[in-house]
Amino acid sequence: MDQTTRPTQKGAVQLLIRGLDPAVKARLRSRAMRNGSSMEAEARVILTAALALQTNTEAVGFGTAMLQCFSGSGAGLTTELATLPRRLALPATF
Repeated sequence: MDQTTRPTQKGAVQLLIRGLDPAVKARLRSRAMRNGSSMEAEARVILTAALALQTNTEAVGFGTAMLQCFSGSGAGLTTELATLPRRLALPATF
């Protein structure tokens, strides 16, 4: 185990990010303040959501992925969507 990762309570690991763009740090700080959390907590939320979305989109369709992405955003997407059969799209004829 190197100096950048150390075990903490309940098996969690600390992560040190070097060379972070100052603009990214400022945006993270602003987002954390807007959400009433620390920069560390906000970074955890962002990393967890990004990796969960990446994993989920590999196994589900586009509509399901969008529902998962926005279901907690307050956008009103709480209705279960019906699964449509997959069909080959045919070119339009005129």
